[in-house]
Amino acid sequence: MLAFLLPVLPLRAQTPAKTDNEKKSESADKKPETPPEKHFADVVKDAKVVKGLFILYKTEDKVFLEILPDQFDKMYMLSLTCESGLGEGGFYGAEMCGETAVSFHRQDKNVQLLARNTRFVAQPNSPMERAVKRSFSDSILGSAKIESLPHPERKSLLIDLGALLLTDLPMMGYALEESFRIPYRFDPKNSSFGLLKSFERNIEIETIAHYATEHPPLPPLMPPGTPPPPTPPPPRNLPDVRSLLVHFRYSFSELPPPGFAPRFADDRVGHFFTQVQDYSTDSNFESSRRYIHRWRLEKQERSAELSRPKQPIVFWLDNTIPLEYRDAIREGVLLWNKAFERIGFKEAIEVKQQPDDADWDPADVRYSTIRWFAGYPDPGFAEGPSAVNPLTGEIYDADIRFDAGMTRFFRREVNEFVNPVGMFWMDIDQPRRPFLAPWHNGSLAFCDIAQGAVLDAEFSFDLLMARGMDPQGPEAAKFIHDYLVEIAAHEVGHTLGLRHNFRASTIHTLEQADDASLTAREGLTGSVMDYIPTNIAPQGAKQGQYHQTTLGPYDYWAIEYAYKPIAASTPEEELPLLQKI
Repeated sequence: MLAFLLPVLPLRAQTPAKTDNEKKSESADKKPETPPEKHFADVVKDAKVVKGLFILYKTEDKVFLEILPDQFDKMYMLSLTCESGLGEGGFYGAEMCGETAVSFHRQDKNVQLLARNTRFVAQPNSPMERAVKRSFSDSILGSAKIESLPHPERKSLLIDLGALLLTDLPMMGYALEESFRIPYRFDPKNSSFGLLKSFERNIEIETIAHYATEHPPLPPLMPPGTPPPPTPPPPRNLPDVRSLLVHFRYSFSELPPPGFAPRFADDRVGHFFTQVQDYSTDSNFESSRRYIHRWRLEKQERSAELSRPKQPIVFWLDNTIPLEYRDAIREGVLLWNKAFERIGFKEAIEVKQQPDDADWDPADVRYSTIRWFAGYPDPGFAEGPSAVNPLTGEIYDADIRFDAGMTRFFRREVNEFVNPVGMFWMDIDQPRRPFLAPWHNGSLAFCDIAQGAVLDAEFSFDLLMARGMDPQGPEAAKFIHDYLVEIAAHEVGHTLGLRHNFRASTIHTLEQADDASLTAREGLTGSVMDYIPTNIAPQGAKQGQYHQTTLGPYDYWAIEYAYKPIAASTPEEELPLLQKI
């Protein structure tokens, strides 16, 4: 027995034991087992379901978005509203912060949110369209992994919406640092979803985004006697400068339905426009096509000389507007109906009041609103942005906002005129342009009429009081009323597609400007889209209207060009008739 075993023992002794490094190497080579994919129903079990354009599922700590097969690679509009702000530094509430065309694209086990490149186009289904698609890139705004197996019947997929929207998608951190020179960073741990609503053509998603910084930077040390460089102070309206919350509203909506006719821009008249490079044909020397921004406005009775529109342009007065100013703002909005009546539309614009107990929110992309907000120090401005289909120039939403400081003349007069040193930092930390997301695809328009109008109104109001006007009397009330009418008409003009007109300032002599009956019919200047100073006559002379309370001749012309119905099948066919306007 021993003779048999002895030859075997040396053979076993020749096999060396594995070292620790070899064991670690083998362990590293083994791929971790992929966890089995979850079933659709298991992921959304016990979730609150919100049905509409997309189906949302809200669990205790997540929000899931269901995407149907035919919703992939389909173009939608993404609009962003900053519902809350800081009240300073260019960050104010109720602000439209940009829109762009987007689509959901599946890439392996992830879903990408793409910002679509709509600037370059060609005839659909043509070889040139394929060339254009290969020549210009879209952009990835975010990516989320697929959370489950497809739905067994609908074949739809689930993604965690937080991976897309509980991020610094608007790049607010960069904007804050640019304004205050403080490195605020998005904090996902303390950010969350708020309101969730889904309708037939849009979904509304609110996020509460937290931005934080561990330690605001200190001012640089300077040699004695050397003045420090101009550095903006940190935000003054925060309880703790290290932390701030911003409420964002994301609106995903379908593109406006087909049937809208784009209209070419004309250098004779000022409209906002969308510019695309169209490679459909090489017979034109210039490939650029400029489509003016305008609402879809169609007559109910096409052959009638005067007809109501199929769908009027409706502005809702937000319930935040002080009661005493609502009539003036309503009057300013409805001034534009005079221009529409001249081209055959009766009551093209309507104004409605949002009830105090309304079950809808002004940031909902289905409602065009006029809103009121506050800032400190009073920024004193109004603005009229709009959201536009980048393929056609069709306006589909507008939200005008007024700052409460526009009617607070006395306090601003003390700050800016009596104590200008106290306002030293205003020029540094108050950006003139509003915050816009970097993927904003609309016009980079800018209007500071209200800031200049506030300063002008302050000076004029003080001058009139020095001449004996009772600040609580009827003349003062009329002054403020007409001032708001003018500002409202100006900002609504922007939302109708009109740009500024600074070439129409003088259409009357000084004597005619003091003829109230004349200016009530024709305006103080040729356009309400001008920056119009208060009309104050020399002491002892006849006083006319203080502010423009009607449209100017140019405004009628600009509306006619943009909205006059023309029987044509293409924008090119409209040109001969448009050139006669």
